[in-house]
Amino acid sequence: MLIDQISIENFMRLEDSQNIPLGALTLLVGQNGSGKSSVLKAIHWASRCASLAQNKKLLVELMDFVPSVDFRSLAHRSTLQGRDRGGSSTKPVIVTFKRGVEKGSIKLKSLGNDAGVNVEIEGDVAEDFVKEEPQTAYISGLAGLAEHETILAAPVFRRKAASGDGGSVLRQMLLNTHSDEMNTGENGVELIKLSELVSQVIPGVRFWVKFDQRRDAYIQAWFYTPDMKYGDGGSNYTTMRRPLEMAGTGLLQVTQIFAYLLTFRPRLLLIDEPDAHLHQSSQEKLVSALEAALKSFPATQIVVSTHSPRIVRVAGQSSKVVWLENGAVRGQGIEVRARMGWGALDKDIILFSEDDNTEYLQSIIDQWPHLAHRTVIWPCFGVSSIPDGERLAKLRDRHGVKVMVHRDRDFMSDDDQIAWKGHRGYIANCVPVWFSPGSDIESCFHAPDHIARAMDVDQAVVEKGIEYALGELDEGKISASFNEAYNKAVQCLPGQANAIQRWNNLGQFCQATVKGKEFQKALRKGLQTALPEAGQARKLGKLSKIYEGCHENPICDDLREHLQGLADQE
Repeated sequence: MLIDQISIENFMRLEDSQNIPLGALTLLVGQNGSGKSSVLKAIHWASRCASLAQNKKLLVELMDFVPSVDFRSLAHRSTLQGRDRGGSSTKPVIVTFKRGVEKGSIKLKSLGNDAGVNVEIEGDVAEDFVKEEPQTAYISGLAGLAEHETILAAPVFRRKAASGDGGSVLRQMLLNTHSDEMNTGENGVELIKLSELVSQVIPGVRFWVKFDQRRDAYIQAWFYTPDMKYGDGGSNYTTMRRPLEMAGTGLLQVTQIFAYLLTFRPRLLLIDEPDAHLHQSSQEKLVSALEAALKSFPATQIVVSTHSPRIVRVAGQSSKVVWLENGAVRGQGIEVRARMGWGALDKDIILFSEDDNTEYLQSIIDQWPHLAHRTVIWPCFGVSSIPDGERLAKLRDRHGVKVMVHRDRDFMSDDDQIAWKGHRGYIANCVPVWFSPGSDIESCFHAPDHIARAMDVDQAVVEKGIEYALGELDEGKISASFNEAYNKAVQCLPGQANAIQRWNNLGQFCQATVKGKEFQKALRKGLQTALPEAGQARKLGKLSKIYEGCHENPICDDLREHLQGLADQE
C-alpha cells in the first residue's frame, strides 16, 4: 500500500509542511526557495537515519547522507538541539508518513556535543524504513563520474549510493542490475532491462558492463547511441560503443535514475530537478518513462521536483502535481497544471501581448521590479490571436489569475481604442487593455527626453537627430504604410474611419505618423549624423541604451498604473 501523505516539521525551508499528497508519481513545483528540495532531503535524511540508528542513536560519522556538514543547522530558522539551556526539550525534525488510516513518524534530535542525532520511530509506516536495504534513493544530479570503480563490499556500496553521490558507484549499480554476484566473467554483458528503460528517454541507447572477478581490478562500462554509428554499421556494436565516462550529463542523469530503480527498488525514489540536465523533448519523455516504469515497480513511488512546464504538461492525470510556496502546499491538481502551462505558477498577472518578440515590452515592465516579479508576458503572434474578453474572463475566474491585454495603437484615436475594446468584449468583461502611446512598442523609446537620458546627450542634439531621421524617410511610403496600418486596425469597428483625417490630425508627415519599427533605422542614421556635429560622437556607443527602460525616469507610466491596479486587487 502506497504512502498517501507526508508532513515535515522544522527542516530547512519547511517550518510545518502539513499533508503533502503523494501518488505513484508526484511532481513538486514552485519557485526557487519554495521548499521542493527540502522535502526530498528531509525524507531521505530521516529514512537513512532510521535505517542506520542503533539504540535510537546515530553518530554523525556514521551518517551516509546529511544535507549539510553542520547537521544542527538543518532546523528551520533555528539550531537542532536536544535540550535548550534551561533543560527543556527543543523542537525536533519530524517526518510523518500517512498510509490510509495508518500513520508513522521519524523524529530527529541532536545528541550532546554535536555527536549525532537521537532517532525516535513511531508507528508501523515509519518502521518500514528501518531496514538494511535503502528504502529511499535521492538523486540530486550528476556532477561527473568516478574515473575508476572497483567492487565495494555490499554495506559500503549501499552507503555510498545512499549518500546521493551516485556518480561514485554508478558502474557497480549497472553491474548489480545484471547480477547480485558482481561477476560477468571474462566477457562483458549487455544490460537489456536498463537499455529498455533509458531508451524511452534517449532512443536507441544500449549499455554493457564487464567485471571478471579473477582478472579485473576495475569495473568497465560502455554505452552506444545511434548517432555513434559509422560505416555500414552492422551489428558490431563493440567497435562503435564508447566508455561510460564519455556520456553526456543528460544521459548519465537518466541512466542513474533507472539504475537506482533497478538496483534498490526503493519505496521512494526522490529526484531533484532532472530537467536541469535534459533537453525539453527529453524532459517530456522522462516523465512518460517514469510513469511506464512504475507499472513494473508497483511498490515504488517517485517524487520529482521540477521547474519544467513540459514535465507537468505531459504527466498523466493519475500523477499528482503539488505547488509549494514558502514551505507549504499552496495548490495541487488541475489548477496548478493550468497555471504552470501559462507560465503563471508564481505570477499574479498574465499580460497578453500581440507581439511575438516581447523583449521591448519586458524591458519596460522591468523598470518596476516589484511588478515585473508578479507579471508574465504571453506572446500572441498578432492582434487577431489575442483571446477576446469572454475567454480571458473565464481564464481569470477559473484559475484565479489576473489578466490584461497589450496591443499596439496603430495610429488609432482615443475613440477608436474605446470602440475596439468594446468590439472585443474587454469592456464588458472588465479586462484592462494597454495601448502603446505611439504607433507600436518600439515608438515608446523614441521620445527625445528618454533618448537624451539614455545616451547622456543634450536633448537639442537628439531633436536634431530626429529631424535628420525624418529626412531619411520617403513621405509617400510612410503615408502608404500609415494608411494600411490604420485601416487594418479599425476595419472591424462600426462607422466610417477616415485615414486621411487621422493623418491630418496627427500632423501629417511627422514622427507621430511613422511606425516605430520603421523609425528605428532612420533614427540610428540621424543620430550618427547629429552627434558628431555636436562634438559628441563618442556617445554613439550608447545607441543600444535607447531601447532599455529606466528605473530613475521610467517611460510608459500608464502601463505601471494598469499593472499596479491589478496587483492591488484582492
